[in-house]
Amino acid sequence: MLLRRLSSGFSVWSTLLLAAGFLGPAFGPTVTAQTRVVWATDVRDYSSEYSDRQYAAAQALGAPDATPGGGANPVAWSAYYPDQEEEYLDVEFGQSIEARQVVVAESFNPGGIRRIEVGKGFGPLVTVYEDKRPAPLSAGSRMFRVPVPEGTGRIDRVLITLCGDCVKGYQHIDAVGITASSGPVEAPIHLAEDFNPGPPENMGRRINSGQEEVHPIISPDGQRLYFTRKNHPENLGGQGLDDIWLARRGPDGDWARAEHAGRRWNSTGEDYLNAITGDGGMALLVVDSKPDDRGNPLLVSFRQEGGWSSPQALQVDDYATASKYASFHLSADGEVLLLSLAREEGEGGKDLYAAFREDATRYGAPMHLGETINTAAEEVTPFLAPDGKTLYFASNGLPGYGSADIFVSRRLDDSWERWSEPRNLGPSVNGSDWDAFFSVAADGAYGYFASYNDAIGGSDIFRLPLDGEARPDSTILLSGRVLHGITGAPVSARIEGIWEKARRKVWSDPGSGRFAIARPAGDSAELLVRKRDFLALRSKLGPADTSVLLRIYPIEEEVVVPVENIFFEPNSTELARRAQTGLDQMLEFLLDNPDVQMEIRGHTNNLCSEGYCLELSLKRAKSARRYLLEQGVLAEQLRAAGYGLRQPIASNDTEEGRDRNQRVEFVILGRVPLADPQAE
Repeated sequence: MLLRRLSSGFSVWSTLLLAAGFLGPAFGPTVTAQTRVVWATDVRDYSSEYSDRQYAAAQALGAPDATPGGGANPVAWSAYYPDQEEEYLDVEFGQSIEARQVVVAESFNPGGIRRIEVGKGFGPLVTVYEDKRPAPLSAGSRMFRVPVPEGTGRIDRVLITLCGDCVKGYQHIDAVGITASSGPVEAPIHLAEDFNPGPPENMGRRINSGQEEVHPIISPDGQRLYFTRKNHPENLGGQGLDDIWLARRGPDGDWARAEHAGRRWNSTGEDYLNAITGDGGMALLVVDSKPDDRGNPLLVSFRQEGGWSSPQALQVDDYATASKYASFHLSADGEVLLLSLAREEGEGGKDLYAAFREDATRYGAPMHLGETINTAAEEVTPFLAPDGKTLYFASNGLPGYGSADIFVSRRLDDSWERWSEPRNLGPSVNGSDWDAFFSVAADGAYGYFASYNDAIGGSDIFRLPLDGEARPDSTILLSGRVLHGITGAPVSARIEGIWEKARRKVWSDPGSGRFAIARPAGDSAELLVRKRDFLALRSKLGPADTSVLLRIYPIEEEVVVPVENIFFEPNSTELARRAQTGLDQMLEFLLDNPDVQMEIRGHTNNLCSEGYCLELSLKRAKSARRYLLEQGVLAEQLRAAGYGLRQPIASNDTEEGRDRNQRVEFVILGRVPLADPQAE
C-alpha cells in the first residue's frame, strides 16, 4: 500500500514507537558543529548488537545521524538485550589526538553510561568517567561530554560500558567522538548551501480547507497542483478517507478553487496520486483496490480523447517488499519509476530504488540507489525533479530536526548509484514531526510541501522559493506526439533528445503518441526518433520550442517520405549549404539500413517549360544522390528520377503553392539482398 499514514503528523512508524515508549524529546535544532570532532571509524569489540544491520555496533561509527532529532532509530547501536547488567562498545579512530574531551551521542534513553575508558592502540586504558549508580534522564537524548584529564596523552580508542538494568528499555549510542577542544559539541545538520528562505507561503483557502491537505504533486509545467484531501464530506468514501483533488492555475497565474478529481481516479477507499508526467498524459496512482499477488498496488492512467482512461495495473518486475507501507514516484518523462521498499538486499529499513521503463505499463526490476542515499532507517516519498537528477526524499536516518526530514541530493552519473551527500532542506521545511512529500515543477522556482505549522486546517499545502543546492536545474518541458506518417495513427517510438552536454531517451505512449522530455533551458536541441521497420527521423529544435509533432514513415514499397529543407540555388542544380540539414535526416537511416533501396524524386513548379523543368528536376535529384554517396551510402541503395512539373502537390497559382511543389522526395522501393562478403 501507499505510505498513507505518513502524511498526517507522525507516521504510523512514529506513532507506534511513541505508543511503545520509544520516542523522546529531541536535541535542540542545532545546525553546525561548533567544535571539530574526530568520530569513530572502526569497531574493535562489542558485547552484543540487536542485528547485523539495524542497531548494529557499526551504526555508532561516523558523525551523528540519529541526532539531533533523537529517538529510537536503527542508525544507532543497541545491545541485543535491554536489561543486561553490563553491555560495552569498544571503538577506535582513524587518528590519535591529544583529546580534551570524549563525546557520546546518546540518541535514545540516555543516562545509563557506567564507565568510559580511553587509550591508544593496544596500550593500557585510562578511566575518564565512572558512575556506580547510573540513572535514567528525563531528556529523550543528549550529547554527553566527558573531559579527558591533562597528561593522558594521545588517544585513538574509547571503550563505553553501559548499565543495562539501570535504565529501563533499550539504550542507543549514535556516535562516539574525541576532540582537542573543551568547547561545546553539537550534532551537525548538513544544510543545503545557499538556501536560506523565509517563512513558507500558505497556498490559501482556494487550495487549503478546514480538513487536512497532504501529499502535494505539482505538475511539471506548474499549471496543476494535485494533492490528497482527508476527511472531507465530498470524498467518495465520506469523512475518514482520502481522495485526490486538484487545483488549476489560470492565465493570470492565480489558482482556481480546488476541485475533486472525480470517480475515474477516486474510489470509496483511500486514493493517492503519486506522479504525473510532463505532457500530462500519464498518471501514477494508488487507488484503494487489492494489490496484485506480489503486493504491488500501482496503477497507471493515460490521457485520452475525452478524458482519462480507467486505471490499469502497472507491472514491476521482481516487485517485493517486507512492509505493507511503500511510496512511489514517476519521473517527468515517465522513464524512471522510484520506489521506497523494504527488501532483503537493502540497508535494513525501507530504501529507495529505481526501475526503468520496458514498455507502456511495465518497468524492470528495482535497482538499489546505494548507501549515500539509503540508511538502516527509513527512506521514503521520493520525488525526482524534471531535470532528471535532483532527488528529494524523506529520511529518519540522516541528521535532522524531527522524526523524519526532507533532503535533497543529485545524481552524479548515469549509474543511478552515485549521489551527492544528501542535504537537509532546513527549518523552513522541516520541523519536529515527520516531514515528507516534496515536489517541484520544471522551472525549479518553488518547492511544494505539506505542513501543520500555521495551517488553516490540520495540515495545509505550502510553497517556498528554491535557491542554491535546494533548487534543481531549470528545464524546459518539451512535449510532443509521434504519428504514423501515412495513417496519422499514434506510434510508440524511442525518442532521444540530444543537447550539447546531455542526452535523454524516452518512449512515446502507444495510445496517444505523446511524450515529454525535459531539456536544459536555453539550449538548442535535436531529436532522433527510432522505431523498428520505420525510417529514423532527426528533427532540430530551437531554444524556445516547447512542442513538436513528429511523423515517421514505415519501410514499405511506394511510401513517399517528404524531406524538408533540401534547398538549391535559384535555377541551379547546386545544393545550397542549408540543404545538408534535410539530407542528413535521410543519411543516418540509409547508413543504418543498407538493405533499403530508395528513389530520389525531383519536382518543380510550372514557371519554366516542361522540358527544362524535367531536366532540372532530374539533375537536382542526382545532386542529392551524389551528396549521400559521398557520405558513404551504397550506390545500389539510391536511384535518381526527375518528374518536372507533372506531379504538383499544391496550386501553382500562389507563391506558397509553387514553393511546396519545388521539392525533393524519397520513395521507398523495397529491400534488396546484400552481397555476402564471404561468397565467392
